[in-house]
Amino acid sequence: VASEAMAYTLTSDQSGALVVCNAAAGSSSIAIKLPTPEAGLRYKFVIADTGSNDVTVTSTSDGSSAANLCFFFGDIASTVYSVATAADVLTFGASSNDHTIGDWAECWCDGTNWYYTGHAVVGSSLTLA
Repeated sequence: VASEAMAYTLTSDQSGALVVCNAAAGSSSIAIKLPTPEAGLRYKFVIADTGSNDVTVTSTSDGSSAANLCFFFGDIASTVYSVATAADVLTFGASSNDHTIGDWAECWCDGTNWYYTGHAVVGSSLTLA
């Protein structure tokens, strides 16, 4: 279990980690970057507060440079949410829609792309763009 409060880059050694995100612990958003794609990597992100500070997870081609490598299929406010065009930033608390305690997303990598599934209570509060 890892609890992140500001900016953080995950490593391949942390594959399988549960990343608990508490954006209320700071006065700004949380920005997390995924490592260089590698088959078998997996991470789960869980929101531990309800608030307006965004939590973002960015896919990278090399651990630092953002790249459109992600797809999503999940449940947002009891509605199927699917992103079939590669994107780079998963956002909890998108726009003016606050994230909620217990919102979550899990991603896994096939060596090239990242695939997400997840759940959010509030409509449009979890996006991939």
